[in-house]
Amino acid sequence: MKKIFIILVIASLILSGWTIKRDTISRGMLSHRIGLIYHAIPRVIQSETGSLGLDNIKQYIYRNVHRYGNIRDDGPGWMLIYGEAWCDSVANIYIRLAEALDIRGYLIFLGNGSHSVAYVTPGHTALENIDYLQENAIVVDLEAGIIYKCKPRDICGVDKRYCKKPAIFLINQPISEYRPFKTWFYKKVFPRIPVTWLKKYIQIALICRRFERGEREYYLARVHQLFFDYDAAARGYQGVIKRHPATRWADLAGYWAEQISLRSDQS
Repeated sequence: MKKIFIILVIASLILSGWTIKRDTISRGMLSHRIGLIYHAIPRVIQSETGSLGLDNIKQYIYRNVHRYGNIRDDGPGWMLIYGEAWCDSVANIYIRLAEALDIRGYLIFLGNGSHSVAYVTPGHTALENIDYLQENAIVVDLEAGIIYKCKPRDICGVDKRYCKKPAIFLINQPISEYRPFKTWFYKKVFPRIPVTWLKKYIQIALICRRFERGEREYYLARVHQLFFDYDAAARGYQGVIKRHPATRWADLAGYWAEQISLRSDQS
Protein backbone atom coordinates (compact mmCIF):
# COMPACT_ATOMS: atom_id res chain seq x y z
CA MET A 1 0.00 0.00 0.00
CA LYS A 2 2.90 2.36 0.65
CA LYS A 3 4.01 1.82 -2.92
CA ILE A 4 0.55 2.88 -4.11
CA PHE A 5 0.82 6.08 -2.07
CA ILE A 6 4.24 6.91 -3.50
CA ILE A 7 2.99 6.19 -7.02
CA LEU A 8 0.02 8.48 -6.34
CA VAL A 9 2.24 11.38 -5.39
CA ILE A 10 4.53 10.86 -8.38
CA ALA A 11 1.59 10.47 -10.76
CA SER A 12 0.10 13.70 -9.43
CA LEU A 13 3.28 15.57 -10.27
CA ILE A 14 3.39 14.08 -13.77
CA LEU A 15 -0.29 14.72 -14.51
CA SER A 16 -0.05 18.29 -13.29
CA GLY A 17 2.79 19.07 -15.67
CA TRP A 18 5.61 18.81 -13.11
CA THR A 19 8.16 21.59 -12.94
CA ILE A 20 10.82 22.51 -10.40
CA LYS A 21 8.65 25.40 -9.18
CA ARG A 22 7.26 24.56 -5.77
CA ASP A 23 4.02 26.49 -6.29
CA THR A 24 3.28 24.54 -9.46
CA ILE A 25 3.89 21.23 -7.70
CA SER A 26 1.55 22.19 -4.85
CA ARG A 27 -1.21 23.45 -7.10
CA GLY A 28 -0.85 20.44 -9.37
CA MET A 29 -1.26 17.95 -6.52
CA LEU A 30 -4.52 19.61 -5.50
CA SER A 31 -5.65 20.50 -9.01
CA HIS A 32 -9.08 20.04 -10.51
CA ARG A 33 -7.54 17.76 -13.13
CA ILE A 34 -6.46 15.22 -10.52
CA GLY A 35 -9.44 15.85 -8.26
CA LEU A 36 -8.13 13.89 -5.28
CA ILE A 37 -9.53 16.29 -2.69
CA TYR A 38 -13.01 15.96 -4.25
CA HIS A 39 -12.94 12.24 -3.45
CA ALA A 40 -10.98 12.40 -0.19
CA ILE A 41 -13.54 14.59 1.56
CA PRO A 42 -16.54 12.34 0.78
CA ARG A 43 -14.47 9.41 2.11
CA VAL A 44 -13.87 11.36 5.31
CA ILE A 45 -17.54 12.32 5.65
CA GLN A 46 -18.66 8.71 5.22
CA SER A 47 -16.03 7.43 7.63
CA GLU A 48 -17.03 9.95 10.30
CA THR A 49 -20.83 9.93 9.93
CA GLY A 50 -21.44 6.40 8.67
CA SER A 51 -23.32 7.60 5.60
CA LEU A 52 -22.82 9.73 2.53
CA GLY A 53 -25.44 11.70 0.66
CA LEU A 54 -26.34 15.15 -0.56
CA ASP A 55 -27.41 16.29 2.90
CA ASN A 56 -24.16 15.06 4.50
CA ILE A 57 -22.12 17.03 1.99
CA LYS A 58 -24.28 20.14 2.45
CA GLN A 59 -23.95 19.99 6.22
CA TYR A 60 -20.20 19.43 5.98
CA ILE A 61 -19.66 22.51 3.80
CA TYR A 62 -22.01 24.59 5.93
CA ARG A 63 -19.96 23.77 9.05
CA ASN A 64 -16.51 24.05 7.49
CA VAL A 65 -16.61 26.99 5.08
CA HIS A 66 -17.26 30.56 6.21
CA ARG A 67 -19.70 31.77 3.57
CA TYR A 68 -18.81 35.45 3.72
CA GLY A 69 -15.73 37.28 2.55
CA ASN A 70 -13.25 35.76 0.16
CA ILE A 71 -9.51 35.43 0.53
CA ARG A 72 -9.08 35.00 -3.20
CA ASP A 73 -10.71 33.53 -6.27
CA ASP A 74 -9.42 29.98 -6.76
CA GLY A 75 -10.40 26.41 -7.57
CA PRO A 76 -12.97 24.65 -5.36
CA GLY A 77 -10.38 22.40 -3.70
CA TRP A 78 -8.29 25.36 -2.63
CA MET A 79 -11.35 27.35 -1.56
CA LEU A 80 -12.32 24.46 0.72
CA ILE A 81 -8.89 24.62 2.33
CA TYR A 82 -9.00 28.42 2.60
CA GLY A 83 -12.26 28.16 4.54
CA GLU A 84 -13.73 31.42 3.23
CA ALA A 85 -15.87 31.72 0.12
CA TRP A 86 -18.80 33.53 -1.46
CA CYS A 87 -21.97 31.72 -2.50
CA ASP A 88 -20.72 30.83 -5.99
CA SER A 89 -17.57 29.19 -4.63
CA VAL A 90 -19.39 27.13 -1.97
CA ALA A 91 -21.87 25.96 -4.62
CA ASN A 92 -18.92 24.96 -6.80
CA ILE A 93 -17.35 23.05 -3.91
CA TYR A 94 -20.65 21.22 -3.44
CA ILE A 95 -21.05 20.03 -7.02
CA ARG A 96 -17.40 18.90 -7.12
CA LEU A 97 -17.82 16.77 -4.00
CA ALA A 98 -21.01 15.35 -5.55
CA GLU A 99 -18.89 13.90 -8.37
CA ALA A 100 -17.80 11.07 -6.06
CA LEU A 101 -21.47 10.07 -5.72
CA ASP A 102 -21.79 10.05 -9.51
CA ILE A 103 -24.25 12.95 -9.33
CA ARG A 104 -24.52 15.64 -11.98
CA GLY A 105 -24.35 19.13 -10.52
CA TYR A 106 -24.71 22.63 -11.88
CA LEU A 107 -23.50 25.96 -10.50
CA ILE A 108 -26.47 28.27 -11.06
CA PHE A 109 -26.56 32.06 -11.15
CA LEU A 110 -30.01 33.25 -10.14
CA GLY A 111 -31.77 35.63 -12.48
CA ASN A 112 -31.10 38.85 -10.59
CA GLY A 113 -27.38 38.07 -10.28
CA SER A 114 -27.37 38.46 -6.52
CA HIS A 115 -26.94 34.85 -5.49
CA SER A 116 -25.62 31.46 -6.65
CA VAL A 117 -26.82 27.97 -5.73
CA ALA A 118 -26.25 24.36 -6.76
CA TYR A 119 -28.70 22.33 -8.82
CA VAL A 120 -28.27 18.53 -8.71
CA THR A 121 -30.04 15.71 -10.55
CA PRO A 122 -29.45 12.41 -8.67
CA GLY A 123 -29.88 9.40 -10.92
CA HIS A 124 -29.76 11.51 -14.06
CA THR A 125 -26.24 12.32 -15.26
CA ALA A 126 -27.18 13.47 -18.77
CA LEU A 127 -26.51 17.12 -19.52
CA GLU A 128 -29.69 19.19 -19.49
CA ASN A 129 -30.72 22.78 -20.18
CA ILE A 130 -32.11 25.22 -17.64
CA ASP A 131 -35.74 24.55 -18.62
CA TYR A 132 -35.35 20.87 -17.72
CA LEU A 133 -33.59 21.75 -14.47
CA GLN A 134 -36.31 24.18 -13.42
CA GLU A 135 -38.74 21.24 -13.42
CA ASN A 136 -36.54 18.39 -12.18
CA ALA A 137 -33.45 19.52 -10.24
CA ILE A 138 -32.92 19.64 -6.50
CA VAL A 139 -31.81 23.08 -5.28
CA VAL A 140 -29.08 23.31 -2.65
CA ASP A 141 -28.50 26.76 -1.13
CA LEU A 142 -25.17 26.46 0.69
CA GLU A 143 -25.29 29.98 2.10
CA ALA A 144 -28.56 29.23 3.90
CA GLY A 145 -27.78 25.56 4.49
CA ILE A 146 -31.03 24.46 2.81
CA ILE A 147 -31.97 21.67 0.39
CA TYR A 148 -35.31 22.61 -1.12
CA LYS A 149 -37.89 19.83 -1.55
CA CYS A 150 -39.86 21.60 -4.29
CA LYS A 151 -39.19 22.38 -7.95
CA PRO A 152 -36.75 25.28 -8.50
CA ARG A 153 -39.43 27.35 -10.25
CA ASP A 154 -41.74 27.03 -7.23
CA ILE A 155 -39.23 28.58 -4.82
CA CYS A 156 -40.19 32.00 -6.20
CA GLY A 157 -43.12 32.00 -3.79
CA VAL A 158 -40.79 32.15 -0.77
CA ASP A 159 -37.66 33.79 -2.26
CA LYS A 160 -37.99 36.45 -4.97
CA ARG A 161 -34.42 35.84 -6.15
CA TYR A 162 -35.73 32.70 -7.84
CA CYS A 163 -38.44 34.49 -9.82
CA LYS A 164 -36.29 35.44 -12.81
CA LYS A 165 -34.93 32.71 -15.07
CA PRO A 166 -31.52 31.52 -13.77
CA ALA A 167 -28.45 30.67 -15.82
CA ILE A 168 -26.04 27.71 -15.79
CA PHE A 169 -22.48 28.87 -15.10
CA LEU A 170 -20.53 25.65 -14.43
CA ILE A 171 -21.22 21.93 -14.71
CA ASN A 172 -19.43 19.16 -12.83
CA GLN A 173 -18.25 15.80 -14.18
CA PRO A 174 -19.67 12.72 -12.41
CA ILE A 175 -17.21 9.91 -11.81
CA SER A 176 -18.84 7.72 -14.48
CA GLU A 177 -17.78 10.31 -17.09
CA TYR A 178 -14.12 10.45 -16.11
CA ARG A 179 -11.56 9.11 -18.54
CA PRO A 180 -11.12 5.32 -18.23
CA PHE A 181 -7.89 5.36 -16.20
CA LYS A 182 -9.18 8.01 -13.80
CA THR A 183 -12.46 6.12 -13.36
CA TRP A 184 -10.58 2.89 -12.69
CA PHE A 185 -8.30 4.61 -10.17
CA TYR A 186 -11.10 6.21 -8.14
CA LYS A 187 -13.34 3.14 -8.20
CA LYS A 188 -10.74 0.38 -7.69
CA VAL A 189 -7.55 1.81 -6.17
CA PHE A 190 -8.65 4.90 -4.25
CA PRO A 191 -10.97 3.06 -1.79
CA ARG A 192 -7.95 0.99 -0.63
CA ILE A 193 -5.87 4.03 0.34
CA PRO A 194 -6.18 4.78 4.08
CA VAL A 195 -7.81 8.09 4.95
CA THR A 196 -4.74 9.05 6.98
CA TRP A 197 -2.63 8.80 3.82
CA LEU A 198 -5.04 11.04 1.93
CA LYS A 199 -4.63 13.59 4.67
CA LYS A 200 -0.85 13.29 4.43
CA TYR A 201 -1.03 13.77 0.65
CA ILE A 202 -2.82 17.10 1.10
CA GLN A 203 -0.36 18.16 3.78
CA ILE A 204 2.58 17.37 1.47
CA ALA A 205 1.00 19.56 -1.20
CA LEU A 206 0.75 22.43 1.27
CA ILE A 207 4.33 22.03 2.46
CA CYS A 208 5.55 22.31 -1.15
CA ARG A 209 4.06 25.75 -1.74
CA ARG A 210 5.36 29.22 -0.79
CA PHE A 211 3.05 31.18 1.49
CA GLU A 212 2.77 34.37 3.48
CA ARG A 213 3.82 34.39 7.11
CA GLY A 214 1.35 32.27 9.05
CA GLU A 215 -0.52 31.10 5.95
CA ARG A 216 0.90 27.56 5.74
CA GLU A 217 0.31 26.93 9.44
CA TYR A 218 -3.28 28.06 9.05
CA TYR A 219 -3.87 25.74 6.09
CA LEU A 220 -2.34 22.77 7.88
CA ALA A 221 -4.71 23.41 10.79
CA ARG A 222 -7.57 23.62 8.30
CA VAL A 223 -6.69 20.17 6.93
CA HIS A 224 -6.97 18.74 10.45
CA GLN A 225 -10.40 20.32 10.74
CA LEU A 226 -11.55 19.06 7.35
CA PHE A 227 -10.56 15.54 8.43
CA PHE A 228 -12.53 15.86 11.71
CA ASP A 229 -9.37 16.02 13.86
CA TYR A 230 -10.60 18.95 15.93
CA ASP A 231 -8.03 18.70 18.72
CA ALA A 232 -5.13 18.96 16.27
CA ALA A 233 -6.93 21.75 14.40
CA ALA A 234 -7.45 23.73 17.60
CA ARG A 235 -3.77 23.39 18.52
CA GLY A 236 -2.80 24.51 15.03
CA TYR A 237 -5.05 27.56 15.15
CA GLN A 238 -3.70 28.55 18.56
CA GLY A 239 -0.17 28.26 17.15
CA VAL A 240 -1.04 30.64 14.31
CA ILE A 241 -2.56 33.13 16.76
CA LYS A 242 0.48 32.96 19.03
CA ARG A 243 3.24 33.08 16.40
CA HIS A 244 1.60 35.31 13.78
CA PRO A 245 -0.75 37.62 15.72
CA ALA A 246 -0.72 40.59 13.33
CA THR A 247 -1.91 38.67 10.25
CA ARG A 248 -5.24 37.88 8.63
CA TRP A 249 -4.39 34.21 9.18
CA ALA A 250 -4.50 34.78 12.92
CA ASP A 251 -7.93 36.38 12.53
CA LEU A 252 -9.21 33.40 10.55
CA ALA A 253 -7.57 30.98 12.97
CA GLY A 254 -9.36 32.76 15.83
CA TYR A 255 -12.71 32.37 14.09
CA TRP A 256 -12.30 28.64 13.48
CA ALA A 257 -10.85 28.00 16.94
CA GLU A 258 -13.98 29.60 18.37
CA GLN A 259 -16.22 27.48 16.14
CA ILE A 260 -14.47 24.30 17.30
CA SER A 261 -14.87 25.38 20.92
CA LEU A 262 -18.58 26.03 20.42
CA ARG A 263 -19.08 22.58 18.85
CA SER A 264 -17.22 20.99 21.75
CA ASP A 265 -19.48 22.78 24.26
CA GLN A 266 -22.60 21.63 22.41
CA SER A 267 -21.55 17.96 22.22
